[in-house]
Amino acid sequence: MNIILSFDFIYQMQNLKNFLPNAYEQDLTSMESVKSYCDLGSANALRKIWNSFSVNGLHFLGSGNYHYLSLFFLEKINHPFSLLVFDHHTDMQPSIFPELLSCGSWILTSLETLKTLKEVLLINVGKESLEGTKKTSFTENNFSVFSETSQILKCHYHKKDTILPITILKEEAKDKNWKKLYQDYLHYPIFLSIDKDVLSKEELETDWDQGSMSFIDLKTACKQLLDYSFPLGIDICGEGMESSDFSRSLKINREFIQLFQTVFPSSF
Repeated sequence: MNIILSFDFIYQMQNLKNFLPNAYEQDLTSMESVKSYCDLGSANALRKIWNSFSVNGLHFLGSGNYHYLSLFFLEKINHPFSLLVFDHHTDMQPSIFPELLSCGSWILTSLETLKTLKEVLLINVGKESLEGTKKTSFTENNFSVFSETSQILKCHYHKKDTILPITILKEEAKDKNWKKLYQDYLHYPIFLSIDKDVLSKEELETDWDQGSMSFIDLKTACKQLLDYSFPLGIDICGEGMESSDFSRSLKINREFIQLFQTVFPSSF
């Protein structure tokens, strides 16, 4: 089930539905308390909407402010799985307001609440975000660093009698061997989440600070993932919010659609 979520008409301005005609388009423009932070009432309202959604498929979430929506898809997975995320940020920062789910805390919330999540691989995380997470989550929560090099950080999240491995590939890592990364760190069915803020501003300007990855590199990484394993589901966020970026953002979305249609042929 391919899904286009509309909070701010960005996909209508891109005319994305023309390129994903079988997608279900959900109008969420009337939702309140959902941008960046989501309160309990809004989260419960969204979960009711998610009852009719399938994990399997390509899901367009909107800007990076709505990346926390990935959690609602993960909550629907009833068997052990791996989470693969391309993002300039760790999204493991404790929420400023503990009662609120946020775009910067959703992976931490997933680790805390999901019994089926068994491991996380984060790709191309920026230095500032990683250092910030070390100073907050790694000191305030149940994390322990297993090892760290100039290219990769391996840590554990401790939950009762369970230890969940988390691997973070740093943005400055060179000569990435995607196939080996997947083989070494992803051992269960995979859910793929992509925030386009992992890309450089030469590719697209999002509404968050960004990384340095080229779209060619991101596409290569995704192609090699498909050679390794078809994901359970895929979500994409990080839309360019300025009108000057609509065409660039649409071009990237169209390439994702073309690439991933082989994963969910019945949805296209």
